[in-house]
Amino acid sequence: MFQKSRFTILLLCVFMLVIAGCNDSSSEKKRTVDASYKGYPNGGLLAVAADLDESGVVIIDARSADDYTAGHIPGALSMPWQDFSDAGLNLKPMSDLETQLGAAGIRQNTWMIIYDDTTASWGAAGRLFWMFEYLGCENVRILDGGWDKWIADGNQPETTANTRKAATFTAEVNDSIVVDKTHIADRLNDADFNLVDTRTDAEFIGWTLYNEERGGHIAGAIHLPYEGYYQNDKTLLDYNSMKAQFDAKGVTPDKEMVAYCTAGIRSAYAYFIARLMDFDNAANYDASVWDWAAADADSYPMDKMENYQALVHPEWVKALIDYHASGSSSDAPAEYEYSRDHNYLIFETQWGSFDDMEKGWADDAYLKGHIPGAIHSNSDVYENNFPRWFKLPDYELMDAVGSMGITADTTVVVYSNNPIFSARLWWLLKYAGVTDVRFLNGGYEAWVAAGYEGETEINEPVPVDYDGYVVPTMAAETPYVETVYNTGNSILADVRTYPEYAGETSGYGYVLNKGRIPGAVYAFCAEPPHPEYLNSDNTLRNFAQVRDMWKELGIVSTIDDAMFDKEVIFYCGSGYRSSLSYLFAYLMGYENVRNYSDGWEDWSTTYIEDPSYTAPEDLPGATDGWIQDPSGRPVAYGVYPEYDFDGYAHVDRLVDAKWVKTVLLDNDNYEKPYQIVFTSWYPRWETNEISTTGEGLPFAMEGHIPGAIFLDTYSVETGPTSEFEGYADPSHSYIKSLPVLQAFFADMGITRDTTVVVYADDDISMMTVGRIAWALLYAGVEDVRILNGSYNAWTEAGYPVETGTTSWSPVESFGESSGNPEFIATTEDVRNVIDGTDTGSVIVDDREWEEFTGESNSYYWWFEEYGRIPTARWIGDWVDIVTEDHQSFISFKDAEANWTQDGFTPDKKMYFYCGGGARSAMYTFYAYMMGWPAANYEGGWFLWSTNDENDRETGIPE
Repeated sequence: MFQKSRFTILLLCVFMLVIAGCNDSSSEKKRTVDASYKGYPNGGLLAVAADLDESGVVIIDARSADDYTAGHIPGALSMPWQDFSDAGLNLKPMSDLETQLGAAGIRQNTWMIIYDDTTASWGAAGRLFWMFEYLGCENVRILDGGWDKWIADGNQPETTANTRKAATFTAEVNDSIVVDKTHIADRLNDADFNLVDTRTDAEFIGWTLYNEERGGHIAGAIHLPYEGYYQNDKTLLDYNSMKAQFDAKGVTPDKEMVAYCTAGIRSAYAYFIARLMDFDNAANYDASVWDWAAADADSYPMDKMENYQALVHPEWVKALIDYHASGSSSDAPAEYEYSRDHNYLIFETQWGSFDDMEKGWADDAYLKGHIPGAIHSNSDVYENNFPRWFKLPDYELMDAVGSMGITADTTVVVYSNNPIFSARLWWLLKYAGVTDVRFLNGGYEAWVAAGYEGETEINEPVPVDYDGYVVPTMAAETPYVETVYNTGNSILADVRTYPEYAGETSGYGYVLNKGRIPGAVYAFCAEPPHPEYLNSDNTLRNFAQVRDMWKELGIVSTIDDAMFDKEVIFYCGSGYRSSLSYLFAYLMGYENVRNYSDGWEDWSTTYIEDPSYTAPEDLPGATDGWIQDPSGRPVAYGVYPEYDFDGYAHVDRLVDAKWVKTVLLDNDNYEKPYQIVFTSWYPRWETNEISTTGEGLPFAMEGHIPGAIFLDTYSVETGPTSEFEGYADPSHSYIKSLPVLQAFFADMGITRDTTVVVYADDDISMMTVGRIAWALLYAGVEDVRILNGSYNAWTEAGYPVETGTTSWSPVESFGESSGNPEFIATTEDVRNVIDGTDTGSVIVDDREWEEFTGESNSYYWWFEEYGRIPTARWIGDWVDIVTEDHQSFISFKDAEANWTQDGFTPDKKMYFYCGGGARSAMYTFYAYMMGWPAANYEGGWFLWSTNDENDRETGIPE
């Protein structure tokens, strides 16, 4: 009897386990997931189609009930995220959620895969994922690509509604992943806090699309739009791409990240992205803007574009078209107060006529498809033709505007597949006095992406008599710029490329003269594909980031919100890029802003029309029929605008890391030969591992600028010779003779026409760099540059490095050159100064003070004689013209002030000397950059002191 009872109980237990398994078979076993899918640290949170077939996995359809009914993934349960939200779209009370989920057959440990129709659902799957994690569920994944990818792959849906047997859901609440506005307000200014706005550009800048109490974004928020998380096939970006997007905005795992949107849906998906990326401290502000915007504005501030109404989105344009359609009863678009009979026009703009398009000369985007009713605007209509492309004089411009059917009160929408063209037309129309001009953000591509149809029919304008007046304060003409550019009351903001700004290229195939307006700040390039003003899809970049970028450049507004502290004049070549930067300033509400429309071309050039003129083939930028003489206005070069007004002759020889990357690596030095030289004082004393062949572990393994070759300072020297009796140190020598030096450089792939940039990576960087740079200059290399900041500047800029040795190709000849012997001083030159024969030069000692006074020979232990050359004057040791880390030079202005105070003037040639020639070579090159005449007494104190015929001095001079 006992045995039978025990057997009966055992069978009952087995039966109950089976029943439990049938009720929630998803808990039968731990699933195997790809923990590193797409490279994500938590890639296991993403599922793929094959995972849907796992036994017991519950598939959750987060789309609307109607979409589910029309077709869904076989076996899926319908769970629209709205079913779990109250009237304010916040989560329902906990008891309601537990009851609903239990009734749906979901337990806290159920294995689930959620899907939606990605961008069309605006984060529905993420909302459910966040809700489940909030309730303590640990076995939840989202299907990568969702319904879009699943159906695109040819899978067959079902229409049968699925249910599960009711279960008991018991929540284990995780309060840490939901925050309220008080928490955000307390943390907004903390360095370890990221607030992420996941909404569209239109919402972020100020449009109220969903009945928000206030428009714009939470002040200080970072913009990472939800739709930017996906690839074209609606699957998620891989980890590296997603991380790059987040890193670019400073959103990193070491900070608390809180996401928000309108009602916590898109932001819940951003929470899911943060989980994928292994953020330990991420949360969703589920009440989001509906809650924040309804609160007190002082305690819960928002930020927006002051004139956001001028930057419109496709939905606004569609509403405009529908509102004005014949017989329409639709509502007017937001921020549009005109009647249905008000005149409006839409323009697609680009260079070229239809004839130019047919000949393949111009972009034919308009012919391929445009917004219904849009007219093509050829930029030629408003300009004075090749090679200037300046805006027409005012009265001609107004006639041109009228020829396009525009009056002063016409509402005009402009767009282009190149934003600088639409910005140019926007600015020209506003300048001409058209009151209501709108810029379609994202252009035709955004229109199509919004699901709207285009047309290919050609629409022609109906000319009218233009009745507006120009707004002169929007423009800066050349005479005006001449009066203000150097007063300190205006900021000239150059928005061309960095090489144009630095004077390396004109930037145009039809522009001859190069350089910049003196004193102009580099305000980054306002043209695709440069990212400072435009996103990769050619929409305008987050205005708050542009504003912050300007602040770093000194373009600030600290006194009046509507005014910069100084008037800002944007310029480029001829007004296109500067129109885009001007547009940003206008949208932000700044009033003391001008566009120098004729820009660098008019500033730099006097154009003389001469039909008989034929442009020389070896003169880039020259144009047939037009002589381009320099205008005679001041021109600056180089990357340091603080020196533009100081007259330093060769300031362009001191470059920064950005110059090296953009001019040399990115643009191949515009097809001119170049060489990047990494140098060190010697081939490493201890191991001699580095040689002039570039072989050796330190150079190869520690990293260097891509393509750099290695030259130690000894490689330009002769080594010990019998010429100098008593010369005992085998590590010290003198510069090679000119023919030998030139042949050596040719063997290193360097000719007289090669651009050479020199840098180092140790604590005596600028001394060794100066030694090599001077040797190159002395040999006759015409374009020698020094990377200010050396290797540190390169790595701190975040630029890539490479390891391993670098090969180069020797050249047959250095080129015909007699070198630059004026940069080297002989013993006879020095004697002529001492005996008074040469009164136009001065001997300059740049050793340590104790060397100058004869108290020591510093580290020259082999020097037997102490003292200095007679009449020599001390200028300071080499460390006096470098920064504390020895990687950069101090400013020329500071050095000039010190030298002048010590009695040195640029009217006398300076013969620098040190112990053997290295420090003095650095000083000589530095003086050359300043434009002060100088030479290096190569051999220095050692050469002078080892000749018994030469006098010495010691002590402190009177």
